Amino acid sequence: MQLRRRDRMISDFGDIVAVLEACLIGRLGFVTADGPYVVPVNFGYLVTGSTPTGDGQRVTVYVHGATVGRKLAAIDADPRCCFETDRLLGLVDPGTIACDLSSYYESVIGFGQARIVTDPDEARAGMRALVARQAPHFVETTPAPPPDKVTVIAIDLDTITGKAHLAGDAVE
Repeated sequence: MQLRRRDRMISDFGDIVAVLEACLIGRLGFVTADGPYVVPVNFGYLVTGSTPTGDGQRVTVYVHGATVGRKLAAIDADPRCCFETDRLLGLVDPGTIACDLSSYYESVIGFGQARIVTDPDEARAGMRALVARQAPHFVETTPAPPPDKVTVIAIDLDTITGKAHLAGDAVE
């Protein structure tokens, strides 16, 4: 799918990763038998060397949660997943026309497959990535999560795009 406002696209992979780094809360979106399901999550991420086609870098997002629940049921039914994160940078002064009200922001959206992490080393790496973002002073003491108490989920993003409306951009 193409961005409608291509002038707002963040095309540099490093700039997309910088937006990920600046955001602390993400949202996972699933399609379930009951309809759409979106859930906010704390997240961490790792950048690896290449995409499945070998043409660049790839992002894997890690989240954690309970060992049962709606998120896991959604993944079990259909692992396709959308990940979104954003940050509000300020409001655009609309002047005297309310229809010109807008906001300055940066956002990232990725699509891929969610999976339950079963490998203890990957689960620990995913939790370390998450803890590094949320509470970096605990990174060195992050143990492998006990699989009977915590589920680590990886979302291997096949596509990732960024979008920004920064101060100084024209309002349309």
